[in-house]
Formats: sequence, C-alpha cells, structure tokens
Amino acid sequence: MKATYDNTNNKTFAALKLIEYIYHCGMIKKHVFTNILMEYSERIDVSQFKI
Repeated sequence: MKATYDNTNNKTFAALKLIEYIYHCGMIKKHVFTNILMEYSERIDVSQFKI
C-alpha cells in the first residue's frame, strides 16, 4: 500500500500515536484501539503501531 504523507496525515498519525499511548496505559481496551487503527488503515501505515 502506498500511503501519502501530507500535513493532514501527519496530524492523524500523531493522534493515533497518542491513542496508542493511552491504550498502553490501560485507559482503553484492545478491541477499541484495534478498531480505531483499522478505521484509518487506508490513509496511515498502521504497521508502525504496537497492539
């Protein structure tokens, strides 16, 4: 998959990294984090996130 990296995608990536941090802190459940990642998988390379 070829992901484009414009300013909007950079902000989305940063927001997803913040959500990943919240997940690792135990504030959201795994299935919620996975669903959020899958929602943005067309625009962002989600292989950089740890589930």
